[in-house]
Amino acid sequence: MSSKSGINIGRYRYDSLYALLIIAGTLIWVITAVVTSSLYVDRGVIYYFYSGIAIYFIFAAISLFEGISIIKKLSQVFLISGALFMVILSVVSYSLLVISLVILAVAVRRVFIGSNAKGLATGIFGSVAAVILMVLLGALIRFGVSPTSQILVGSIYDDALPQGVPFLFQGALVFFSWHFVVTISLQLIFLYALIGVLVVDNYLLIVRQVRMGGNLGVVGQVSGALSVISCQCETITAAFPAIVSLFISIIVTPLIAESFILLALTNVLLRMRYRVGDHRLFQSFSGKSSLLFVSLAAPFLVVLTVSTVTVIVLMDLQQNLVFFSLSNFLMYLSGFLLFAALLRNVFRYSASKMSWAIPVSFVVLSTVLMLVWFLPALTTEAVSRPDAFAIMGISSFAGGVIMSLAYMLTNRVARDVIVEYVAMMFTMTAIVVFFVTLSLDIRIWPTFSLLEQTQFSVYLWLVSLPVMWFITNLALSRVEEVKPVVSVPA
Repeated sequence: MSSKSGINIGRYRYDSLYALLIIAGTLIWVITAVVTSSLYVDRGVIYYFYSGIAIYFIFAAISLFEGISIIKKLSQVFLISGALFMVILSVVSYSLLVISLVILAVAVRRVFIGSNAKGLATGIFGSVAAVILMVLLGALIRFGVSPTSQILVGSIYDDALPQGVPFLFQGALVFFSWHFVVTISLQLIFLYALIGVLVVDNYLLIVRQVRMGGNLGVVGQVSGALSVISCQCETITAAFPAIVSLFISIIVTPLIAESFILLALTNVLLRMRYRVGDHRLFQSFSGKSSLLFVSLAAPFLVVLTVSTVTVIVLMDLQQNLVFFSLSNFLMYLSGFLLFAALLRNVFRYSASKMSWAIPVSFVVLSTVLMLVWFLPALTTEAVSRPDAFAIMGISSFAGGVIMSLAYMLTNRVARDVIVEYVAMMFTMTAIVVFFVTLSLDIRIWPTFSLLEQTQFSVYLWLVSLPVMWFITNLALSRVEEVKPVVSVPA
């Protein structure tokens, strides 16, 4: 007992020392910047600027306490990310750069204290990398601007009206440094840090679950993790046409809320159920139940598809990308479910042993038959010519039929992978279109407007995220029962 107590006291002393060094270093950085006139803070944002520094100190103090691991990780990610931010700003002054690099070194060294330091460091540095990726994708850092010899701090409202600023940018500060412009707000800082921690934590828990419990279609898990990029979609709306920005500012709140809730639910399930071998939550949807669902859903979906496509054609709605894509996707899913139901109930077909190359070939061919109609030239033909639109429907339906063949030819584990792949295909289509449209400002289809591209990707994203989440957790629940994990995963 005494030995363990001594270790804890010694560790706490080291924690306190590093926390004090970070706080002292930050104070020295601010004082040096002010004294040397390297930092100029606009009077209107002085309160916000120093409030941010105070919050940084609070996280340094939080990192001292043991308890909920995710909060401790969050504080460490916040400290390292803040130190990196100071390094970026400090390029205007050699002395500030040295001080900020020392703060960064102390924050990094702090991670390696403790018995589980290696595992903790993996999670923290992975989370910091995720934060950096979101910051870059969200264009929070802009390069190549006119150089300045000072760090200038202003308000986002200097260049935009309050009613035109998205929620995540409300009260944001704009930092001008040498060839850099950085825009941040408190809500963005918390959101990015928390998302980064949850994404990496989920990924590490899933990898550990797969290693301990067997094969489970990691492709779907990676897709689910990538889908969390949706949480930073609001950060890039300011650079686009007003009507697109207005649409994004309206729809982004439910999109962020949905993404964050699903991410947090996955983390809770991984820690409180799957980690201790409790997989009962999704058992009712596995095995024969999934095939029964296919049999019951197929007739309903076919009727829905025929009715929907008929209305779309009669009202000439295929001129809109959302309805055009809806027709394509419904035909594909109808072919998949209908033929799978026929193979199971009419032909009584079951999985057989064969070369993996056959079902893989079917999957590739199926994907091509549906997605080929999103090539701009073919899309224009399908929209403008009724015969081409009909051929598109037949092609997508055939793609679904071929995918159902791949599904029925394989065993349960491979079927899980196929279902994950189909869900991932829709999710990744939404992600690619979204970022090509907003990040690159590219109009993919001449037939459709930039707004229609944005609407299509966001609506598909909203629908496919919960489906992807459900399939991901269904796959996790099918991992055989494992022994409880004693150590806390990074």
